[in-house]
This record gives sequence, C-alpha cells and structure tokens, in this order.
Amino acid sequence: MIRLAGDAGGWAPWQVFVLLAVALLLLGGFLTMTQTMAPGGPARDWLHRRDARRWSQPGAAPATVTRHYWTIDEYRKDSARLREIGHRVESETTNDPYVVPIVTRSGRPLRRYRVPIVHVIYTLPAGLAAG
Repeated sequence: MIRLAGDAGGWAPWQVFVLLAVALLLLGGFLTMTQTMAPGGPARDWLHRRDARRWSQPGAAPATVTRHYWTIDEYRKDSARLREIGHRVESETTNDPYVVPIVTRSGRPLRRYRVPIVHVIYTLPAGLAAG
C-alpha cells in the first residue's frame, strides 16, 4: 500500500494501478505527438480550415493561394479542402525537411534547419475568383 504524506487512509492497489496506467498513456501520447508534429501545426491547421470555410462563400475565394506545408499530412488535408472550393494546383515543389546553410562561420559546426517540405501555388478557374 502507498501512503502519501499526511494521508491517513492510503491508496488501494487498484487505485495505484489505474493512476499509473493513465499516467503512462498520457506520457506515451504526448511523446508520440511531439515526435511527429510540425512546429505550429495545430495553429496552421486551424487557420487553413478557417480560410477554407470563409472562401467557400460564392465569390469570396482569392484567385491565387500560396501555401508552405511542414508535413505531408498537413498538405493532404489542406489540399483536399482547397480542391473542394475549386482551387487547382498551379505549381508544386518538394524538398528535404532539413537544410544546411552553404555559408558557415569559421570554426563552428554546420547546423541543420527544419523547413517546410511542400510548397504549392493554387489557382481558381476564371469564373470562381473574388472580385
């Protein structure tokens, strides 16, 4: 039985088991989420959903949208939303998620930088653009 300071009753074994199980599940979920999530991912996803919702109104969508995506999943979700409101891919490029600058400071090791991996320009057909 585990006793906490100042606790007269203690905890039953099943309570300790449940507490540890919940703690491990939360820790595992947090570690998995931080390993796969791009910087600012939830905020960007919210902004992209908000834009798509606003642009779904007739005549509200801009003629050209430029997006930079940090993950393939982010690209797939947003691309599907933009296709639903009529945008088509005009230009699409991909690159490695990490880059190393060419110019370095003498005596310092090279540092890799995380960058967006997909860059897309979407356009609307002539009759659908705002304005």
